[in-house]
Amino acid sequence: MKKLFTALLGVTLLVGCSDDASTDTESKKIPIVKEVNEALNDLPEYDLLAQYIDLSTYEADIESDNNGTRVIYFEDEEGQKGYKSVFVKKSNHLKLVSLDNDGLVYDNIIQ
Repeated sequence: MKKLFTALLGVTLLVGCSDDASTDTESKKIPIVKEVNEALNDLPEYDLLAQYIDLSTYEADIESDNNGTRVIYFEDEEGQKGYKSVFVKKSNHLKLVSLDNDGLVYDNIIQ
């Protein structure tokens, strides 16, 4: 009898917890994008990136950030890359490319 009660209690707890967990992850998708993109605020190219890319939709993925260049890919919620940003630090040159059919979006030196 004790084993049956313990088994039923365990199953009830597992079923009860699984419903809450799925709704929590769905509601946290948008804040995660905002938190990741907030790290971009201190970058010199941030204003231009925000001007051309909807940062509430695309999540930044910093591919490389070394002494010479910074490469950032911007992915949508499905994980598909929509934009690529290449910033040359020494010359403050920013190149922003739409990976869809649009091609080059911005290619200039940041003042």
